[in-house]
Amino acid sequence: MFISNIDNVVPDHLKDPIVAWRKALGGYLVELQQHVFQHIKQLSSIPSDAKSVHQAEACILHELLLPLPQSYRELALPDQATLLKQYLDRPIRVCGVVPNTGDPGGGPFWVAHPEDAPSRQIVEQSQVNPDSEAQKNSLPLERISIPSIWSAASVIFKAIPLISWSSSIPEPGLSA
Repeated sequence: MFISNIDNVVPDHLKDPIVAWRKALGGYLVELQQHVFQHIKQLSSIPSDAKSVHQAEACILHELLLPLPQSYRELALPDQATLLKQYLDRPIRVCGVVPNTGDPGGGPFWVAHPEDAPSRQIVEQSQVNPDSEAQKNSLPLERISIPSIWSAASVIFKAIPLISWSSSIPEPGLSA
């Protein structure tokens, strides 16, 4: 499913670059899902072997970019496999993020959750407290605390060119 908010909807004659980048993001999502499903299948074999656990751990850390709890290393191999399956068996959301040009709108942030690991989310400027030191002190994504239906999802941000964002495409006859 591809989602655009109302200010990113354009007439059909302006959709070519948007469609091309959506296809690229969709292709990336499908490839990532295939890796994740493969790791879930390998971890579901009885007993899970160290190689499968190590490969699934690498996928979580380097492809999904999710942190594992500090206690993970202390777990026995079967318990590591169980925890990794929980990290893998969740929705995946791939978000195209254009360069910030100063326009209003959302951006990528780390969002803190009271009893869970932080998650990546698109956060609107109105949700950020500019006076909060806690929200200013992390790089490159900021950490804020808000409730979200996406907190259980694996969220991947991919940089895409500005032309793929519909608000940056001028109507014919209008200056950019």
